[in-house]
Amino acid sequence: MQADNQDVVFSGLRIFYTRHLCYNSVEKFNSLKTPKPCVSVSGDRRGCMDIKDMIIMVAMTAERVIGRRGHLPWNIPEDLALFRNMTLGHALIMGRRTFESIGKPLPGRTNIVVSRSMKPVAGVIVCRDFSQAVERAKRLKGKVFFIGGYEIYRQALPVAGRMSVSWIKKDYAGDCRFPDYDHEDWSVEEQRDYPEFVHVVYRRKCTDVSLSKGPFGKSRLSGHDV
Repeated sequence: MQADNQDVVFSGLRIFYTRHLCYNSVEKFNSLKTPKPCVSVSGDRRGCMDIKDMIIMVAMTAERVIGRRGHLPWNIPEDLALFRNMTLGHALIMGRRTFESIGKPLPGRTNIVVSRSMKPVAGVIVCRDFSQAVERAKRLKGKVFFIGGYEIYRQALPVAGRMSVSWIKKDYAGDCRFPDYDHEDWSVEEQRDYPEFVHVVYRRKCTDVSLSKGPFGKSRLSGHDV
């Protein structure tokens, strides 16, 4: 009888232990497939930033052309006015060549230029890599706009929560294109038609973006924008 009781106890312990292992395995699996988004809710932006405030802003053709010989291949006043209205009062992150194509700091905005070689310029915050620029922008009030060129866009794609795209209706030749990206990661939030372009705001479907341990890691800039 004592041996039978021991068998019952051991059997119960095995069942409990097995269930405990299964429960822990399911919990671990659920935590892996349901990432915790790094999104500011309480206003504490020290460890992470609300990704809807980090926006890629670009004008491009259907073939993703964004530039030719360091300049825009087109001159569309309505698009320039849209750019100004959306970015006024906010921070801009750009590469050195993009800044040089503009020619001066854009007024009414915080101009942050990523470059390893650029000397200090009045009205400009120079950061040596992309992650430093993002960290610097986090200290400011308002939104952060990534405005080019190619390398800035490439590094912004994993961390931005929105894309503001002016799809130019005509075809233009160019030597610089917007980086390829997975369209399935983005959904259309709003769209408006203009005579020469269609403006579309895309929202990222996934919000698992951490700026304290960002996916960009140590930034590398190619010869494009340094």
